[in-house]
Amino acid sequence: MLKKYITISAVSALLLVGCQSTTDSKNSSTNTDITVERGPIHGALVLDANGQRASFLGDGKYRFESTPVYPITADGGYIDINRNGQIDEGESELEFSMQSDNGSVITMASTIASNKDLRSLLRSDFDLTDKMIDHQTPKSNKMIAAISDIVYAYCVENNTTPSKLTKDDLKALNKQIRDLVQEYKESNKDISYFEKKMFDKIKKKNHLIKQKKLAKIHQMIESFKNEDKINFKDIPLSDLTDAQKEKIISIAQELKLAQNLYSKIYKQWELKIFRNISKAKSHQIKVIKFLADRYNLELPPTFKDETFEDSSLQEKLDDLLNQALSSEQNALEVAISTEENSIEDLNQTLHSDLPKDLELTYAHLLKADQRHLYIFQKILDRYAEDETSE
Repeated sequence: MLKKYITISAVSALLLVGCQSTTDSKNSSTNTDITVERGPIHGALVLDANGQRASFLGDGKYRFESTPVYPITADGGYIDINRNGQIDEGESELEFSMQSDNGSVITMASTIASNKDLRSLLRSDFDLTDKMIDHQTPKSNKMIAAISDIVYAYCVENNTTPSKLTKDDLKALNKQIRDLVQEYKESNKDISYFEKKMFDKIKKKNHLIKQKKLAKIHQMIESFKNEDKINFKDIPLSDLTDAQKEKIISIAQELKLAQNLYSKIYKQWELKIFRNISKAKSHQIKVIKFLADRYNLELPPTFKDETFEDSSLQEKLDDLLNQALSSEQNALEVAISTEENSIEDLNQTLHSDLPKDLELTYAHLLKADQRHLYIFQKILDRYAEDETSE
């Protein structure tokens, strides 16, 4: 039985998570906006390939402050089925990881198109161009809307994911998709009508949002509009104690351990959330490394390797990995425990007397860990719900 970590105060903190840092970097770049739509997706963890997180602007739109590196992924959000700009009772969690390898949108079509063979099939059999796949949404393109509805329903009903679709699967859905496109054309109904109709058909298997969860969900989504940043520009260097220097290195090592752990778990189970949060850990490592460089601290020589010079860390990694490789549920429990331990450590550290730059960095890392914990717990809860329904 997992320990119940989240108290009321912890929930409040949980909902204020960011994985993006704006340190006094030498690089300057323009904002990049991405639309995430299955219906509009609110409150997702949207990451680029380097683990940079996009902040939520509203109505399915997200912004990267630095030019993102593709692929970009979206996990753990909520679908605004009725398209009224907020998440309501009876709407749905986003059940699958979504992805884009190019362009300005993340949709079911762009997710399918991450497979080159399926991208080719979307062009040849479904009348879509690369420009449509990479820049149009269900709201703006009827074919993408039909693909979004039919493929989503197919994945839920067959307990699979869009990334696992084959060419034969997609070809078999061609007639259903085209029939739905024709229905769109002959109807004066809004796209949200057809999306709700699809979700109503699969609602017994779908993870619909209950009234009692709405306040927490709204709080979490609203917090995504206020991205936290780190700026050391006007903060002078401090005379760190030996314990404070050692803590910076320790936190860096623990982040590297989590990154390695999640990467290895992904290779075993191919649950994309592990790949994506492993990338997020890479970004957290850059944040703590920036702090280490600021104080001329050397990280251990094996820091960039898959193994640790510190035998106790290596033993810890091996032990966690052995637990995680026994089942997908155990892997999620190991991830939850890893995030909980990191959160507890950062909380304790933040309660000590710290220089401002250390305090800002650790608070930033804490919020990121809390978001990762939220996502891992949400996915594990789905396993429990599925077992109960069976």
